[in-house]
Amino acid sequence: MVNKMDVIAYQKTGLIGGAVSDLDSIDGDALNDQNFAFVMTADKFYVYALNATSGAAESSPDVIAPDTNAGDKRWILQPWLSGTTARDGLLKLATVAMAIAGTDTATAVTPEGLTSRLAAPGEIGGTTPGNGFFDSLEASTLKISSGAAADSILVADADGDLTYTGIAEQTILGRITAGHVDDLSASQVRTLINVADGANAYVHPNHSGDVTSVADGAQTIAAKAVTLSKMADMATASILGRVTAEAGVPEVLSASTVKTLLAIAQADVSGLTTASTPIFAGVSLTAARTYETYVIKKIITKVGIADNTATSFARITTVDEAGNTDAGGYVVFVKGMVSHNVTTSTNSNQAAKSFYATFARVQQAAGSGGNSAVSEIIESASAATNAATRDISTVTLTVLETSEYLNDLQILIDLTGTTVTTGQVIFEITLMWYGFLTVPTITAL
Repeated sequence: MVNKMDVIAYQKTGLIGGAVSDLDSIDGDALNDQNFAFVMTADKFYVYALNATSGAAESSPDVIAPDTNAGDKRWILQPWLSGTTARDGLLKLATVAMAIAGTDTATAVTPEGLTSRLAAPGEIGGTTPGNGFFDSLEASTLKISSGAAADSILVADADGDLTYTGIAEQTILGRITAGHVDDLSASQVRTLINVADGANAYVHPNHSGDVTSVADGAQTIAAKAVTLSKMADMATASILGRVTAEAGVPEVLSASTVKTLLAIAQADVSGLTTASTPIFAGVSLTAARTYETYVIKKIITKVGIADNTATSFARITTVDEAGNTDAGGYVVFVKGMVSHNVTTSTNSNQAAKSFYATFARVQQAAGSGGNSAVSEIIESASAATNAATRDISTVTLTVLETSEYLNDLQILIDLTGTTVTTGQVIFEITLMWYGFLTVPTITAL
């Protein structure tokens, strides 16, 4: 548990927008006065301090309010202290006198200080007798003697003095024996690097095997050379194909993708017919067909249900037909498991209940209709591995009529325990109907 006096530093890469990487995504309830944060965007660096009583209007980047539970808490952008010649800051600048003296290595010299740095005669910039300011040099200030040939280069003579020399055509500067640089011929360079004359006359070989070519011609893969073992690995229970529009490279397709791609119906399979005898004893084919015509079943799951919050998980839809032809009725049965923290095979401290409820709706030809109250058939006792930590108190099913043709099923779970997380449901929804021109539908929300 965080002490209210703790000062915490946060690091983000964005300012506002509500994304987990943005500063405003931090819940205000988790923030204390004088917490601070660093925000490093693609081209800027910000430092913020939290003022718990600010209440100022948000104005990014100077004032940023948390998206959740902000209250009066605001992130306030902290100013940078810039350095001058009279004040320390991010960068301390040298005065003109310090630039001339050149003895202080802890300060930065500005262009103003550079122009005031004196140069002695003979130094770059000292173009006149006596000390002078740094100056732009003309070509006449730095040049070799006028007797030098065009394209000459500077070299040191035997006394170490600079002189000029030219380079003969088809030569490289170097030295075979000890001494000063000299022009080296192509033959001398080959001897020096131990390369025979004509060594660059490379002839491409013919390639054979899986990849073939003649001399420097294009390389091709031999027919039937690519075996299955040389192909890229594939996921288990998948086949090669392509579902992306237009021709292209092959793709690895999962079983579900193949089923969608093939869309196989009974007529597509040779010899596949309806069974001539009932599959289950006591159930006739006629009864089964009638059952499928007026009964719809759907399995729906919903996770992340907040404590004591009516949450929509399914929608019943009827069609607004042309004219006064909307009449009909249906009953809905909802049964299944309501749970607390039953989401993965590695969770602990879970709880669950069995739940079963029903309601009915009728609708007039003009479209108006009404719902019955929800009748709870079964709400079992709770099964909990650690009831003190996580349990379920009550479960309530309600119907929200958003329009005459749309009715949303909502579930409210009272989660209990010292460590409440979220609820989950898995329901089988059965809808029995009659009278409508178009079959009602069940969709997950």
